[in-house]
Order: sequence, then C-alpha cells, then structure tokens
Amino acid sequence: MQTKQIQIYKDYLNMLFEGHIHSVLCHSKAGYGKTYTTIKTLKELGKDYIYNSGVTTAVALYKMFYDNNDKVIVLDDIETIFKDDRIINLLKAALWDVDGKRRISYKSTSKTLEDYPDSFEFTGKLIILANEIQGRNDESYKALMSRCLKYELTYNLQEILDISKNIIHEDDSLTQDQKDRIIQIIDTYIRPEHCFNFRLLERLKSFVKYDIEKSEQLFLASIDIDEDVAILVDIIKENEVVKDQIEKYRQVTGKSRMTFFRKKKELKDEGMI
Repeated sequence: MQTKQIQIYKDYLNMLFEGHIHSVLCHSKAGYGKTYTTIKTLKELGKDYIYNSGVTTAVALYKMFYDNNDKVIVLDDIETIFKDDRIINLLKAALWDVDGKRRISYKSTSKTLEDYPDSFEFTGKLIILANEIQGRNDESYKALMSRCLKYELTYNLQEILDISKNIIHEDDSLTQDQKDRIIQIIDTYIRPEHCFNFRLLERLKSFVKYDIEKSEQLFLASIDIDEDVAILVDIIKENEVVKDQIEKYRQVTGKSRMTFFRKKKELKDEGMI
C-alpha cells in the first residue's frame, strides 16, 4: 500500500540520492515502521547502504564516516546522542559544505583512531531515523537540525491496519492459513486502546508461526491496554453531549477539562474516534 506520506518520503530519499540534499531525518512514534519503510524503499530503488543502530560515541561515528565514505549511511535510534556536543559537531560537518566540500575533523589521543587521519572530506549521504528529535535548545543543536531535511512519519489507526494487512499479504514466509488468521485477529480484536503498530504486528506474526491455534490467546495476553484511551473512547461512545463527556471524564479520571480536549484531539488526529 502506497500512502501519500510514504510517497513524499520516497521523494525526499530520491532528492538525497540525486545530490540535492545531504541528509534526510525521519522521525515518528516507536513502532511506526521508520526502519522497515526506509530499508524497503532503499531495496526497491536498488540502492546500496550501510546500516548502523545505536552509535554512542563520537569516535565510533568518526570511524564509521571514514570507513564508509561516499556511501549511503542509515543511522538508526540516534536520538539518544543528540545531546553530545562532539557528535553534533561531527554531524554538522558531515552535512554542510564550505566551498563545495564537507570536511570532518576529529583530533583525539585515543589509540582506536591512530590509523585514521585527523580530518578528511566526507562525500557520503545520511539517513537519520529517530523516535523523537528533541534536544537541547541551543544554537549548535538548531544548526544541526537546519542541515537535515526532516520528515515525520505519521499514521492514523486505519492506515496502520491497512498497511499491516498489505505487509501480511506480501510476506512469503507465511502460509495462506497463517495470513488469514493474522487478519482475522486484527479485524476482531484491535481497538484504539491497544495502540497497535508494526512492532505488534511482528509479534502477532511470531505467535501465528509458533502455533496458529494458540496465537489469538498468546497475542491478546501479550499486549498492553492504554487505560486512558480506553476510558475516553468508552465515554465518547456512551455520551453524545460534549458537556456530559467532560463531566464523566473528570469524575472517572480526576483530570481536567483541558486534558479531556487535548486527549480527544489526539484520538481524532490518529483516527481512533
């Protein structure tokens, strides 16, 4: 299934490959398929890439850039290092050219860099994947963000369900009976309070592969329910008058009128009500 936003993301990646930009930063909620969508798109486009998840030090990042110069590098789960000045400076240098060149420098007494130069011209392309892009509110961090073409991958519940079914139909590792079982469980049980995403889909696939008869019971026992969402959805279903919804919500949760409207808007935006 090709959604409009996935097509936009693919256009951004094509801009990267054609040299119009140096980096794309894709962010979304956890489990919304950033990695899956990115890798699938790279394969569809026939692009070679280097994938790395969990870079934690500036030294490791510098070595990776040097060892994989002139390549497409996918940096996954990188949001935890956005507060590291040395890493931010390396990323800034990798994404901004001066006189047509992007020059990265790093001087260290570390023995792990003794076989590496102090600086080099970087010609690679970066795809950065993160669950969130919040960092320090300072000029260095802002400068880094300004050098990335940012895109937020968002889905409402119906889109997640539709894409999930498409993923299942295309999965050659599943038998037709397994595919039918997965879709039957999704259609029967998934509700807004389950906060369903593509990681939960992979979990469901694992249960069905393990035991198709027990898969429903095992899956339902494994998923958490967002009680706040469940309460709000039930209140909205039971009460058509907004004033009554607010009063019931405040009675049940002890939370404010403002929280009610904020939560209700979030559910609407995500297609849950």
